[in-house]
Amino acid sequence: MATYKISDLYNILSELANDGYEYVNIDLIEAVGEEPESLSLDAIEDSFSTVNDSVECCTIPEDYSIHNKLTRSIRPTDYCCEMNFTYEELGTIHHAATNALEYFSDLLKDPSQPKDIVKEIKQSSVELRNLQAKLAHFLKRLH
Repeated sequence: MATYKISDLYNILSELANDGYEYVNIDLIEAVGEEPESLSLDAIEDSFSTVNDSVECCTIPEDYSIHNKLTRSIRPTDYCCEMNFTYEELGTIHHAATNALEYFSDLLKDPSQPKDIVKEIKQSSVELRNLQAKLAHFLKRLH
């Protein structure tokens, strides 16, 4: 039996789900030579074709403890597997992003705003617009 990081599995499954896949075949690929054991994930496009991805097994660090968050490594592009949202909560987040962007727009129209604040608002607006668009695209698929 091999060990797999939940975050690695979650990232791949989240990517597949974000690409619209609903089903995945999971096969165990035995270790061969220096290649570690891995899981092969085949996302099902239709009855005849799949898209393949894989996750390699890992070794648990000797100093690992679930209570020691310092041993956890994350990348900014990783999906957050510690927090999930309901569809209703995602709608609320989308609504809040829309309201925040309207507020940012009003602030940018105010000539008395300091330049450093204007710069910060513009930078934040880009990221927030991207998040808003991602949420809107997702929510639209539900209807």
